Amino acid sequence: MDTLPAIVIAKNDWLHNQVEVEYPTKESLKGRELYFSRYNTSQVLSIDEVAGEASLPADSIYLVDFHRLTVMFSLLQAKLWPSQDDQDLILEFLSQIIYSEPCELYLAFADGAPIGAGLVTQTEQGCLISDISCESSLSSGDFAVSLATKLGEQGVQVTDVEI
Repeated sequence: MDTLPAIVIAKNDWLHNQVEVEYPTKESLKGRELYFSRYNTSQVLSIDEVAGEASLPADSIYLVDFHRLTVMFSLLQAKLWPSQDDQDLILEFLSQIIYSEPCELYLAFADGAPIGAGLVTQTEQGCLISDISCESSLSSGDFAVSLATKLGEQGVQVTDVEI
């Protein structure tokens, strides 16, 4: 098995710790377990290796900075699981995210509806876009490249994408 890059370990630690609270719900703990079972097989690519284009305008991509957007992020992520029960557990896990370094959540919108979601992790090792979920009208590659372009305009150089 390949060793995970340090930036992916930092992201996974951050996500894992989101429910490390005094009284986590059993649903959020099950959701975390389910979430990590999906991402054990992910692959990290250099941003230059990602097939996609910056098809989204920068002003259609938003930093998630309040709870309503966190719920929208969580709902898009939950759609990656086929069963409603699993989706409910993922929603329970992700909707409890507390905004803190080294990770940020982003959402892309079209016609007022969320169409893309991703997580950005920044460490000394670089900047990673991961946990991408998109509606069928948007490819993961296009979302990643669009988000990387937006971040680049803000002076943040994306180095890797986890798919």
